[in-house]
Amino acid sequence: MSALARWRACSLATRPAEVQHSFVSAPPMRRTAARLTMQILLLVFLSAGLAVEAAEVHEKAKCNPYFPLETGSGWSWIETAAGSRARIEKTLRVQSVAPEAGGQVATLLQTARESASTSRAAGRALTRARCRDGLVTLETRALTRAQSGEQTASAEVVARLPGLPAPADLIKGKSSNATSEITTLDKGRRETIRGQRRTTSVGTETVVVPAGRFKNAVHLVIEERLKRHDGSLYQQRMDEWWARDIGLVQRIISRAGKELAREVLHSRTPPPRSR
Repeated sequence: MSALARWRACSLATRPAEVQHSFVSAPPMRRTAARLTMQILLLVFLSAGLAVEAAEVHEKAKCNPYFPLETGSGWSWIETAAGSRARIEKTLRVQSVAPEAGGQVATLLQTARESASTSRAAGRALTRARCRDGLVTLETRALTRAQSGEQTASAEVVARLPGLPAPADLIKGKSSNATSEITTLDKGRRETIRGQRRTTSVGTETVVVPAGRFKNAVHLVIEERLKRHDGSLYQQRMDEWWARDIGLVQRIISRAGKELAREVLHSRTPPPRSR
């Protein structure tokens, strides 16, 4: 399975493994665009463990403290794939936060940029994140464009995805289930991928990444199963570490015990009023 499949899988299935199937046999430029699009979806998941603060008064009613979102705050991650020198730089910025019946909703802007020796690709996504009783759900639309010499390709993805489980399900030994649905659009061709994931908390650990050293980061093990419209299946594992009041600090994607990609938090920008 290609790096795209790896990435995609991670992104779809809660990030997408299936989108990969849609592009594995496609020309290199289309695969690059598809991978970037899925990368953005993966980034969306970063925003999943969301803790939105009320936009009213100055009250800090956090919905989920493992990804505190406030207007103007931002994050930057770097992802590298096993056996490759290319890297993907991803950012997420909170554009707005507002109260909503039964919870809160935030508008997030994500970007992803990949640089390799022979090609370049970039993408953007706009996501609506809803947090209710600590549980986050996401709706996103992503578009990417890749270029190599005079060749260009683009890909679009529309998705409904799960976010970080509620705090009560982040306690060691707790597990929760969620589903996802991702539709890829490419030159008029539409494919839908559906996923099921089981997330289990295995405790807290100290994690060291470029953005710093984080103690008591919650370690989640995510087993994902993706199914395409033709019935074919893809399974993958994601290990994620979430730090309270910070968000996702590290993610490792693997399949059959082999690491495929690693993503680490590079920097975090606090909201304007707290700087």
